[in-house]
Amino acid sequence: MKRRILFLLLPAMLLTGCNKDELGSDPDTPGGTGDAIRFEIGFAPQDAAAGIPQNKTVTAPDFKTTWEVGDAIGIYIVKGSGGLQASGNYVDNVKLTRQGDGTWEIDGGSQIYYPSDVNSLNFYAYYPYDEYMTNPTAYTFSVQADQSGNGYSKSDLMTAKTENVSESRNAVQLQFKHALSLVQVEVKREVNVPHFDGDFTVTLTEAKPATQLGWSSDLTGAGTPTNIVMHKVAGMTNTYRALVPAQTLGVDSKVSFVQTISGQEIDMTYPGIASAALPAKGTRKYSVTLGWGIDPNHAYAVGDAYPHTGPAVGIVYWLDPASGGKHGKAVWLKEKSNVKWADSYSTINITDIANGRANMRTIQGLSANFSGYPVFAWVHSLNDANEDYGNANATGVWYLPARDELSALYSAYDTYGKSNFNGRLTAAGGDGLGSYWYWSSSEDDAYLAWYVNFDFGFTHFGLKLNDINMARCVLAF
Repeated sequence: MKRRILFLLLPAMLLTGCNKDELGSDPDTPGGTGDAIRFEIGFAPQDAAAGIPQNKTVTAPDFKTTWEVGDAIGIYIVKGSGGLQASGNYVDNVKLTRQGDGTWEIDGGSQIYYPSDVNSLNFYAYYPYDEYMTNPTAYTFSVQADQSGNGYSKSDLMTAKTENVSESRNAVQLQFKHALSLVQVEVKREVNVPHFDGDFTVTLTEAKPATQLGWSSDLTGAGTPTNIVMHKVAGMTNTYRALVPAQTLGVDSKVSFVQTISGQEIDMTYPGIASAALPAKGTRKYSVTLGWGIDPNHAYAVGDAYPHTGPAVGIVYWLDPASGGKHGKAVWLKEKSNVKWADSYSTINITDIANGRANMRTIQGLSANFSGYPVFAWVHSLNDANEDYGNANATGVWYLPARDELSALYSAYDTYGKSNFNGRLTAAGGDGLGSYWYWSSSEDDAYLAWYVNFDFGFTHFGLKLNDINMARCVLAF
């Protein structure tokens, strides 16, 4: 097993969301005391111009979430205008926990009551709750070093402050604001980088993890720079986030990407994250392409390895005559043997004889994972799992060629010289083409699909279910 490693770079995105919950309802108030204090707990409206997020545990693709059952906040309450003290406040670090019905309860089900000796109160609240907080005026908060799981939620420091509240039966408004900076990295790949699987770790390196809790000013980073394992965002393709205090990263900071794979070790460095300023209560969004830097203006010739840099994945067999060698098609280095076209007979109307990507899309509409279509399932396994073939002109996507595309491959194979073309395939680490029938993605009718004979180049029909043939996939570039 080898480790694929990449060190990366990475413009800012706004975060949105709004939600509120109430603490309990009006309780009976004992004689001689004030009313019970009720809370309405939510998120502060977003300042779109400043890009200030107001969401908790920003894991959703649209950055909008709600409080979750079991979330706990801490509350301090100060009488009058004395200001928040290290201890001895009217209320010190009371824990409120969100219940399944959306309400918030103090541990033990007790209540907080307005005092009878002052006219106003000031409220200070924070998330996530820390039972060991002993001094809210000098409290150091550190994000989790591993945010890949629930460490992300535990790192999402938020605060709320409401001042000069007089006794009332109206709920006290506690509108939380996200206090830290969010770094988001969307990871893409070039065609000659194996598609990503679940064994993928993204790390923000050399970031200051700590900050001192403040109730008015922005929080800035402190502490010894450390590495932060980022959180993978559910519902988004290879997108990762980390929460850290606002800071300007050091010259040695980077984003590292590691995947344990079989095969070649990749070690790359991309500039850009070093010395980046991470804004308080805002985000920095990066899109990174993992690869060797394929030049879109590189001119190819038939028989060239594709791509021109890094490990080859195919051999060029067709070029768009209007592109000057910049655009064309390549055949994959390997092939699939003894494979059926389908597991049953039926008409599925994939009759396009010129564009195999369109045929892949049609079949995927019938079977999302290509179940029942073995040769197509094999091709799909070579692409990212989320590939939907929705763009019939996409580049860098493997597909089973349509009938005429497969005939064009045979023509190049024959014209270039079969042994010479096979020599190019094997030199790149692939398998030579043989004197076999190769499946196309084009259907003829319910029982038959087109294939091409690579001994003489003629086309014919094959039985989808009963014929066992070879297959080769191609991509456009």
